[in-house]
Amino acid sequence: DLMLKSLPDLILQPTHEEHLLELFAFAREHKIPLTARGAGTWGYGGAVPTRGGIVIDLSLMDTVDVNPGTMQLTVGPGARFLDIQRELERYGLDLSTIASGKGGTLIGWMATGGMGIGTFRHGPVKNQIVSLRVITPEGKILDLRAEDPETANFLSTEGQMGIIVKATVHVGQRP
Repeated sequence: DLMLKSLPDLILQPTHEEHLLELFAFAREHKIPLTARGAGTWGYGGAVPTRGGIVIDLSLMDTVDVNPGTMQLTVGPGARFLDIQRELERYGLDLSTIASGKGGTLIGWMATGGMGIGTFRHGPVKNQIVSLRVITPEGKILDLRAEDPETANFLSTEGQMGIIVKATVHVGQRP
């Protein structure tokens, strides 16, 4: 007998920020719990609802944009490591910090701590962040720089404080 309802009432797959803003407004108005999900690879159940509600599957927000001139990468919350690596390879670039597993998303990894086997040399992923764009449950859009104190509110908090809809990180030359 489970003491929690681990199945959602609904799963939605937004493709734009506007969809998230509308979803947050609807959930606030009707007091519906939301659970954010990237690739669903985290082993600690972060993307499992505990009271039904709506799972926000971010997999369709999977943009990957490489700027070799600035040595920066900008991704959406659904961008998986495998796709990111493939795109970076085209420019001879690589992530400075990588997760232990390659099936997850970079932003999901940020939201769950950004540590792993590939963080020994350059430290956690927070050390490579240039900027984050976040939508809070209140419907605010925040454009944050790495040095802004509020940035820490969205790292290691599993999406509870808001959904990172875009992240820009420093990348390096592929070894």
